[in-house]
Amino acid sequence: MKPTHFPQANVVLGAPRVPVPGAAEVLGLPVATDGTIFVSRWELTEAERVAIAAGAPVWLVVTGRAHPPVQLTVGPDADLEDAPS
Repeated sequence: MKPTHFPQANVVLGAPRVPVPGAAEVLGLPVATDGTIFVSRWELTEAERVAIAAGAPVWLVVTGRAHPPVQLTVGPDADLEDAPS
């Protein structure tokens, strides 16, 4: 999966300066934020689409000392009316 820019994105979070173990590539993350809520958009590769269609799970990995509340959604505009602007 790759993070992609979207019209509501108002900042790009920088990639970490230290390599992330197990990550092939870490990119900057375009997000829409008001400082407390962060919304990002991701696009699947064709291989990922095929795997998901065949029933493969989607994993979420959070790096840090605590796990924040998260939400995963699917759709062209995935409830962005509530996204920060």
